Amino acid sequence: RSNPFGQERAMLLNPLPLGWRYSLTNQPSQPTYGNCPTKGSGKDSLVVVTHGWQPYPFATDVTWVDGMSNNIKSYLTGYSLTNWQVNGYKWLSNAWTFFPTHALSNAKEQGKMLGDCIATQGWLHVHLIGHSAGAGLIQIASERVKNQSTNTTIHCTFLDPYVGKHFEEVSQYGKGANWS
Repeated sequence: RSNPFGQERAMLLNPLPLGWRYSLTNQPSQPTYGNCPTKGSGKDSLVVVTHGWQPYPFATDVTWVDGMSNNIKSYLTGYSLTNWQVNGYKWLSNAWTFFPTHALSNAKEQGKMLGDCIATQGWLHVHLIGHSAGAGLIQIASERVKNQSTNTTIHCTFLDPYVGKHFEEVSQYGKGANWS
């Protein structure tokens, strides 16, 4: 028997991409956090660069995080600013979600862990740079650092930030930072 709708019509009625079931059933059960920077000898200032939402689990490319980190490091070294440490922060397994709002939620959890870690290390200056849903990560991290290490100067740079489905994060980003 043939399909009364025809195969072409059945394909048009299915809005889900191929592999959707595999993607949904193979989500990690426990969040995996990025690596916390470890304060290097002679360093009192920190730059952290992070990515955001990754809509495709099979085509994630955050090499720009390494490129940007290396360029910032080269710039600082070129101007003899040797007290700065630069780290890329990658959280790919939690950045890939079906919707950017879920990545933003995961980013905030990442931000708690990163902020708590940074706060305990006694940095004088912390500059956080985040893209897309990574904006939520650096916002929460900056708040945690500021609350636990009040003498730390916080700078935040938001690169094309994801502001939430209803723009609810617009008024939050940069809150509490010394410079944003």
